[in-house]
Amino acid sequence: MTQTVEWLFDARGEAWVRDYWDLMTSAGLASLALHTSPSNRPHLTAVVCRALNDDAADRLESAVRRADPRLTGRETRVDGLVLLGGRRRRALALHVVPDVGLLTAQAWLREHLVRSEPGELTEPGRWTPHVSLARRVADDQLGPGVAALGELARRPLRLARLRVFDDERGVLWEG
Repeated sequence: MTQTVEWLFDARGEAWVRDYWDLMTSAGLASLALHTSPSNRPHLTAVVCRALNDDAADRLESAVRRADPRLTGRETRVDGLVLLGGRRRRALALHVVPDVGLLTAQAWLREHLVRSEPGELTEPGRWTPHVSLARRVADDQLGPGVAALGELARRPLRLARLRVFDDERGVLWEG
């Protein structure tokens, strides 16, 4: 079982990312647009772990109710593409430029919510903030994938809400 804490975007940002998903699909390439689960939404993963604290949702709810500026309503910026993953198949993603505020928020979430086995890729100093466009992209599809996206617009994205996701049970909390 894996649990994550993710930022969801405002409606404008979500539509913008979905447009990129659709561009890739229209070009006949793998894209997250093909993943039709209702939980599949554009997002920025802050924390990956084996288990969150039992009171993680309560802590998030309280922080969101206080309108903690570290956590919600933040604006971040997308600037280019990033490739993540192994040798033969990679993820193609939008690179999110981490500023001090975003790094501080991510560290707070990790410190206050994780109970066991935090994912090393979300450790401070190792976290690469990104918005996935396609996963398991074969090497021979990387060039066509990048070409299908065209010139990537550099733009801000508003981190509107948080959610807790469990890969076996789906969305556990959203606020």
